[in-house]
Amino acid sequence: MNEVLIKFESEDKTLSLYIEDNRSSAWAYLKECVDGVILKDAFIYSPIEPSVELNKEEISQGMPPALISKYASDEAVLKNAQESAFDVEWSSEGDSVAILYNGNPLAAIYSSEERGYSKALGSESGFGNPWSEEMFNEHFATNC
Repeated sequence: MNEVLIKFESEDKTLSLYIEDNRSSAWAYLKECVDGVILKDAFIYSPIEPSVELNKEEISQGMPPALISKYASDEAVLKNAQESAFDVEWSSEGDSVAILYNGNPLAAIYSSEERGYSKALGSESGFGNPWSEEMFNEHFATNC
């Protein structure tokens, strides 16, 4: 699979969400449209089976970390993701966003939370927080 980079903009054009899959991990980055500063991120999925240990060499080269099995959920791996299957849902306030794949939420970034939430995560870690259906329902009027 080729590297994926997709951009979505909020309705008011103040925020943009980038989805990046570099073939070892997939992350969402919430940025300000004006200056491109990354405000928050969320781990979305692993395009490969999680390894046992972090690849510190890749991280030292500035690459985002690949998920390790210690923090992976049963839903962590999504192989051969198709760019056209991705979409986002912005909260009614426009400051939180859910990342959808084939209409189903995979991850979310909430304005009130420091770290993103993801169905790929089985426990809280440096990758973010495990999925919370309750938080999703609080922030998004439409259930996906």
